Amino acid sequence: MNKVYIRVKKTENGYCGTCDVIDGFIVTKSGSFKSFIKYMKECIDFYLEYTERDEDMYERDEDAYDEIFDTDYKLVYKFNK
Repeated sequence: MNKVYIRVKKTENGYCGTCDVIDGFIVTKSGSFKSFIKYMKECIDFYLEYTERDEDMYERDEDAYDEIFDTDYKLVYKFNK
């Protein structure tokens, strides 16, 4: 199973994270780390759904989509210090 790394930083009110393989992808969520994990997964799923739907109308932007998402993958959270 491939790993997709999420770089995480604790903020004053919650968490902020970026996805290494999606350029410019930033997610913030107030509350617990558990709620952040759930929200990050929802955001990535939305992004993937959008890029799949967008591909039907336009040529997929290869810089904006990583083929790792076409395989079995899991999100791995790494905290920045």
